[in-house]
Amino acid sequence: MKRFISLMLALVMMFAMLAGCSSQEETTTAAPAGDTTTAAGTDTTQSTEGKNVRTDLVMTSTADVVTLDPPESTDSYSNTVINMVFDTLIDMDENSEFIPGLAESWEISDDYLTLTFHIRENVKFHNGEILTPTDVKFSLDRAKYEIPQSKAMLEAVEEITCDDEAMTVTLKMTKPSAAIMVNLTEGAMHIQNKKFVEEHPDDINQVACGTGPMKLEEWKINDYVKLVRFDEHWAGTPVTTSWTIKVVPEPTSRTIALEAGEVDLVMPINAIDIPRVMDNADLKTMEVPGSSVVYISFNHNKEPWNNKLVRQALHYASDKQSMIDVVYEGYALPGESPFPSIMPFFKSNPYEYDIEKAKALLAEAGYPDGFGRTVELGVSSDERNRMAQIFQADCAKIGVDVEIALMEFGTLMEHCDGNQDLIMLGWGHATNQDRTMRMNFHSSTIGPNGNRSWLKNPEIDRLIDEGAVEMDQTKREAIYHELQDVIADEVPWIPLLQQINVYGMNKGLEGVNWYKRGGGYYCNAYVVED
Repeated sequence: MKRFISLMLALVMMFAMLAGCSSQEETTTAAPAGDTTTAAGTDTTQSTEGKNVRTDLVMTSTADVVTLDPPESTDSYSNTVINMVFDTLIDMDENSEFIPGLAESWEISDDYLTLTFHIRENVKFHNGEILTPTDVKFSLDRAKYEIPQSKAMLEAVEEITCDDEAMTVTLKMTKPSAAIMVNLTEGAMHIQNKKFVEEHPDDINQVACGTGPMKLEEWKINDYVKLVRFDEHWAGTPVTTSWTIKVVPEPTSRTIALEAGEVDLVMPINAIDIPRVMDNADLKTMEVPGSSVVYISFNHNKEPWNNKLVRQALHYASDKQSMIDVVYEGYALPGESPFPSIMPFFKSNPYEYDIEKAKALLAEAGYPDGFGRTVELGVSSDERNRMAQIFQADCAKIGVDVEIALMEFGTLMEHCDGNQDLIMLGWGHATNQDRTMRMNFHSSTIGPNGNRSWLKNPEIDRLIDEGAVEMDQTKREAIYHELQDVIADEVPWIPLLQQINVYGMNKGLEGVNWYKRGGGYYCNAYVVED
């Protein structure tokens, strides 16, 4: 009970912090004089002097990278690598405040219709090329016009211009955008080298050339990615010499590797293994509220999922608390919205577990005895497979026969082609209201890399569009509250849970800046050894 209360207090405090910074995009912002922070706000002056340290480090990932091309990436596994290899124009620090990145300063003018970014001079790409405003324009144009996964994020941008001599890039807006500043910090907006991209027309998703603190050395598919330090990073030489990110799908195997000293960081630990990691004197843990919502998505293209009563019935039949207790050992909160509870404008819309109500809704929908066929639920990890088994048993109680299809994450992404029944995934863009709603529920983003529910709802589209341009925070909050109410009624998703992450690490791991929105800045990490 004490752990639950402390976590709820942490959630409330985090909500307040994020809400407090949400108006930053309405002000003219510039880099502070003598700024010495990296793109992630990490102090580069920290020293390991006098310590016996190791700087070649290893972490695990539950799934492999899907793509190394930033505007194509919509998954956290790819973004973990991309965030270290590339930089964005602006970034957010550990408190979710906007800070300079490749743009050392910026101005917002013309009633939020013009954004001018002043690009740092003498920034090097990993191939030795010098960053120019042309590279920035090329990257943003490509994200806006060429890549389906990212174009919605720059929907309000009318034109992108650059001046290499003045070292400026200007975004002209069609309308004010409350989301544009946050969007520019997202993984899809990382800046690429124009020459390098044009030299790799067929394999740009498998190679990488950024300005980031780490550079790609090797990617062995479904095995590991190795990143090595970029000594000429514009913010200073990182502390970490290398990060190897090993793909270890089986959760207990990740814990065993941590215990054996084969890896330095596991995010997160399998819930059932948390006590043994906590009891290990050579390890340490950190508990943080998660920013991801795990959900089941319905395919609106296909019967019976195009019937709202059916979707509501399966939502009422979902025993979220059993999933939390059995799979996550209590380290999760029930899902009540597409927004995690740490996000500004979150509104709770719980569906209580009620088998009898679920049966009544199915009967009202015309399916008193089930659908007459087996329906498939696609999942991609051991934890979600176990959650799916609980969902499968609950569906059997209302006459719905569910078959679980366990597949590799990249295969599951390809499976979201409009012919699927149900899929279980997670969404973690906790600092971006517009992207959460637009990418998952707007009709303009329908497809395997966006609105995977294939949902077409004019009211939802309207509210998403209104929320994106409303600059008054009180009115914007009201729009997002109404939007969550509509989505709760329509049930394109069953939001299952919000995990409370417990990270396991070598007791000597230091130098990571952990973000309140989830994840961290890892490029100054090191292990102090005895």
